[in-house]
Amino acid sequence: MAKSVRIIETQQEVEKTLVETQLQGLREDLANSEFKYERMEESLSRLDLYLDKQGWSQDTYGEEGPSLAQVKDASKRIRELTAMNVHVKQGLRLRTNYVWQGGVHYSNIPAKADGRSKGTVNVRERVDNPINQRYFFGVTAREERELSCYADSMPLFRGDDTNFTLRPIPVSEISADYRNPDQTDEVWAYRRSWSHYPQNTVTPTTRDVWYFVDGFLDKRAPTISFNGVSETVSQTERVFGSPVNSATGWAYGVADALAAISWAEQYRIATMSGLRMQEAMAQIWATYKTNSQAGADNAAMKRGGSTGGAGQTAAIGAGNEFSPLATAGRGYDFTTLGPVIANFAAGIGVSKVAITSDPSAAGSSYGSAKTLELPEKLSALARQDYHIALDKQVLAWLGAPEAEVWFDPIVEAEGAYREVQAIMMKINSGLFEPKEAKRMMLALGNQFPDKVTVPKGYLTPNNSDSLARLDIDADGVAPKPTTAAPGQGQANGTGGQGDSNDVRRDT
Repeated sequence: MAKSVRIIETQQEVEKTLVETQLQGLREDLANSEFKYERMEESLSRLDLYLDKQGWSQDTYGEEGPSLAQVKDASKRIRELTAMNVHVKQGLRLRTNYVWQGGVHYSNIPAKADGRSKGTVNVRERVDNPINQRYFFGVTAREERELSCYADSMPLFRGDDTNFTLRPIPVSEISADYRNPDQTDEVWAYRRSWSHYPQNTVTPTTRDVWYFVDGFLDKRAPTISFNGVSETVSQTERVFGSPVNSATGWAYGVADALAAISWAEQYRIATMSGLRMQEAMAQIWATYKTNSQAGADNAAMKRGGSTGGAGQTAAIGAGNEFSPLATAGRGYDFTTLGPVIANFAAGIGVSKVAITSDPSAAGSSYGSAKTLELPEKLSALARQDYHIALDKQVLAWLGAPEAEVWFDPIVEAEGAYREVQAIMMKINSGLFEPKEAKRMMLALGNQFPDKVTVPKGYLTPNNSDSLARLDIDADGVAPKPTTAAPGQGQANGTGGQGDSNDVRRDT
């Protein structure tokens, strides 16, 4: 079994430590020496670029994808930027809102109120456990789970079989993994290393424990040999979760923000450079040309007014020239940085308009100004599918193997109106049974119950059984069924309500 243990790659760590040592030595030499300055500065620059590249460029990945060390390095950097960089933070907030808007819903969760046999597990009580709400099911837990996808590439949770509580495992605490000896991307167990603080002391002790992944508990053994030492395998705990943005053959995935953060940093650098340029433009607004050095030295005395301030005049002699700069009264053109921030937005799957909170970034296009277009919607739906699968796995462990999990549909107000309109046109055709019609309406909310009931007295449109009864309506003529206008919101060339702008006036 020991042969199957995958020890963390140490070569990259050794190289990184060596480079950091060299970098520190060069800085000390630079501080204590005044010669060979240019050569040392060049060496520092090269080493800084090398350190920046370590674990970041995808061309450094092996055939097995990113290493655990690379995943942890990326996690540390992205988390720092999420706290300090406004656009990286905004990106996380947007992704969280897109995915979790409306919340998540459950059904088929056994509870005492179900009236089932005494042997039925009260799963609802386990879900409502304060620990599980804090770390898995609650609002804060959802946000932290999305951050794990955004920065760490894998939200992992430790489930305790003795009391059915869940707690997250930070990626920083993962120190090794144990894999299928014949399947490099199949992780059976994770090694967790953390600092344990005994009661009544501030001196921690290091603990190392292996946890097997739910689904591979049949591979669990009492111990695992790691670096020649037999280490404990937890027999009462299991791990839930899997990497995001992974690929076939990769044991680990790529964080949502990894491909984008370099653009966020470049945008910040460019913005700060623009601010410095704007400050310089504000300080020098005009040029004064004179024919002699003495006249140039005396130029300040030639300006009209003695109190200073705005709106002053200038007195100049013959042959002299006073010219305002073309940039006077103007600001730096920050719109030229649009492609840089657009690359960052594309890297995390949101729109440039949303990431900058600037409607002017869309120009004059109403369609471009909408913040949740099809690509963002599809990205959010893919992530929702990931969370649904994870929640179903956890709920099955808690005792609800038949639980259903769904999100509210990601539909803007106009889109919701269109979907209801399309379904009503189908129902009004009279070609669907009442239960079929109700199922279509429930599907708008991603609800797919096994059984549906139809209100008593419901009349199917365009059906002979729905004709008005003679004992109630003497003329025996059924009213004409109302149908949604198929041309609603489409341009008809009249410039009126059928104009293309009509879609924005729907209520």
